[in-house]
Amino acid sequence: MKTKVFHITSCSTDIFMLLFWLYAAVDTLLHLPEFHASLLDQPFPSWWADMLFLMLPVVELGIGILFAIRFFKRYKPLLINPYLLSIILLTIFTVYTDLGASGLYKQKPCGYASVFSGLSWGWHLIINLVLIFVSILGWYLNGPTTPMVRCKQYEKKMLYAVNWIITTKVSTYSVLLRRVKKIRMRFALFPAGPVKA
Repeated sequence: MKTKVFHITSCSTDIFMLLFWLYAAVDTLLHLPEFHASLLDQPFPSWWADMLFLMLPVVELGIGILFAIRFFKRYKPLLINPYLLSIILLTIFTVYTDLGASGLYKQKPCGYASVFSGLSWGWHLIINLVLIFVSILGWYLNGPTTPMVRCKQYEKKMLYAVNWIITTKVSTYSVLLRRVKKIRMRFALFPAGPVKA
């Protein structure tokens, strides 16, 4: 039952993060002029805006594609964990919006997202924290120390232990049993043999 819940939660986090990152990338790519204008309104140099204008949609799309590869090819481990990239990107954006919303910059950061455009910065932070939590949960459930992997590793260890016991102990016992029988036959008071009448 526990493994079933872990599996359902793992698949759900995969699908949710896949849809989130693909939506974010496609939404940004469909509205590139508005995205570039909102980046130019941010409280950082304009050359950063030009660089992020090209890089952010590609990174978002790349993370979405990594989630898609991970979801459709579960048996093959990826070199780069998409959950880790998701955590890093969301943490950077959360720290940036938190610093901007707390008044550290001269002007507040200007948000761009078609779904989140009407939200306050407090709600942006809450949504980002929820997304970071989902990413951490997915990383935990799909990483090398997942409960399912530990269960499978335990089953493998038990199988190896049983096989080791069977191969070594049974063979050792059979060899010792043969030796004991030979020794008993050699030193018996009445050697075993057919009784002649």
